[in-house]
Amino acid sequence: MSAFRRPQGQANANPFAVRSRRILRTPMRVRTLLLLLALGVALPVLGFAILVSTILLREERDAIQQGAVERARAMMSAVDAKPRQLIISVKQTSAAEAARDAGSVSGNVAIGSNAQVKVPRPPGSSNQPSVTVQSGNSQIEGRAVNSRSARDDAVTQTVQVLEGNDAFIRVGQSAPVSNTQVIRTPNGTQITQGTDFVSADTGFYVRPRVNGDQVTLEISTARDRLRNPNTGATNIQRVSTIVAGRLGEWIEIGGSSQTLERSQNQTLARSRDARSEERRVMLKVDEVK
Repeated sequence: MSAFRRPQGQANANPFAVRSRRILRTPMRVRTLLLLLALGVALPVLGFAILVSTILLREERDAIQQGAVERARAMMSAVDAKPRQLIISVKQTSAAEAARDAGSVSGNVAIGSNAQVKVPRPPGSSNQPSVTVQSGNSQIEGRAVNSRSARDDAVTQTVQVLEGNDAFIRVGQSAPVSNTQVIRTPNGTQITQGTDFVSADTGFYVRPRVNGDQVTLEISTARDRLRNPNTGATNIQRVSTIVAGRLGEWIEIGGSSQTLERSQNQTLARSRDARSEERRVMLKVDEVK
């Protein structure tokens, strides 16, 4: 018998192993191609994004630098600018009116020879009648009052100040007022006499800020009036606010109005009293050229 021999070069060849290696290499090649394709698409997009980001960052940096330069120039201009000298005027006015209308009839009216009807004069009326009518034992007196009074009061104060700074002005008076204190102690009651001083001031505090021909002011005003020096009773007026306006124009910053009216009707008598008071506070800012 002759032995079967394999051809030379195919002693170690396995057809199944070769086919398996080919099958395994095919998916690896597909993944590699897909990866290269993805990189080919992503790299231009990534490069474009980096380019756009670089341009935006450069523009933002230039804008920040330009803004810083402009702010520095504005600050240098503000420092170099000379503060403006201002004159601030504050006017505080008060106007009051009073009116009184009254009329009454009084007297004696005789009825027959033994009877008489008497109408007394109203309390507080004048002793001197305006009209008197007399006939026999009868006498009729008529009284009429019609009076008007008015009072105007104005105080204007001025002060100079540099813009952005504070200014303050105040004038007034002080009145001594006596007081009595009663103190109870274990040894008895002690009474002490003392003197206090009541102040009535008029003035204002102001801080102006100017921008072009516009001015903004933080202001507080006061106007007190000593009503009764013996008791220290004082009328107080205060205004505190922030206002804005134009240079050289009067600005009304506050005011008050009060009206009182009283009527009284009696037998053959009638009276009416009315009083009104109006207060205003105004200011004006002028620049010293």
